[in-house]
Amino acid sequence: WREAVQILFGLDPMREPVRCRQVHDTHLARARWMTEHGYRELVRLRNEAVMRFPHHLLPLPILPQNNLRGNPDSSQGQEHRENRIDTRCVWLALARFYDHVERISASDVAWEWLRRNEAYDRDFQALTAAKGDPRPLTDKIRQRWGCDFPVDPLAAPPEAGVFWLPREDTSTIILGEAPASVSTDFERQPAMAPARTITAADGTYALHDLGTGQYVRLVQPADTPADTALAALIPLSLDGFDRLEAVGRLLAVLHGRTVPPETRLTHQRRARLRRMLQSFDGYRNGATQQEIAQVVFHMAPLDRDAWQASSTRHAIKSLLRDARAMIAGGYRTLLRHRRQA
Repeated sequence: WREAVQILFGLDPMREPVRCRQVHDTHLARARWMTEHGYRELVRLRNEAVMRFPHHLLPLPILPQNNLRGNPDSSQGQEHRENRIDTRCVWLALARFYDHVERISASDVAWEWLRRNEAYDRDFQALTAAKGDPRPLTDKIRQRWGCDFPVDPLAAPPEAGVFWLPREDTSTIILGEAPASVSTDFERQPAMAPARTITAADGTYALHDLGTGQYVRLVQPADTPADTALAALIPLSLDGFDRLEAVGRLLAVLHGRTVPPETRLTHQRRARLRRMLQSFDGYRNGATQQEIAQVVFHMAPLDRDAWQASSTRHAIKSLLRDARAMIAGGYRTLLRHRRQA
């Protein structure tokens, strides 16, 4: 133990034997606890972080010496060489984890933004920790964030299966008993096999798989008679066009037709939303704006003056600005079509 404290802590066991022995014994006890129990806690915390923010906090390779900040021959440069991680490698390796933005529904893209909101995360943690009646907190989350049933931010789309309030998500189909004048025989109605259902006091909520990696959300009020022919309620407001599109997609899958694409998000807007997500995740992970640009736009490194004058710098700033706005509440705009006033 004398050699250990002298080498590791720079202490002199001849001058301070009691202190040196205490330092040695306490550190040894912690090390033994870590090998037997503590490592499990580190693994658990890391897994929670990766699940909550899946593009962060991953073990990364060391940054090459020619990219070190500072003098690589100095002690500070040596420290950077040992501790600095190459954030570019994160997005280059994990770029495929953003591919789903190109194919999931707009309702699920909106969830990608809300689950990055730290205030929502705190509200959900308060709900899960509540010991009394959870309904006040559930109602608070419903009104504040627009989702009918709180979902853990750890759950990624589309598996998360978020149900937005029908007034927020205009692709939600409201089902009810078909009027007798247009009602068809119940036996002739196509059977629906929802991928997920939630039964609440006000009705049944269901996710129906369209077979395209997307889901359509259905709500059937509690007063709907069982074993009856169903009809979709279409309001005569402009939102009725959104619900008509959703009904058309549901009918297509029920009757074996080709499911038409969703039109709430264009291909160009999806591509920009993907870049916004990637840029925000990189920025929160500690990457500089130029590092983000090198990954998102596949650009070569620039010196300081060239970067300051680069149009890509302004593009990254725009992506980050719009990403913050989307997380703060702009995700709601994804739940309905954009129309000119």
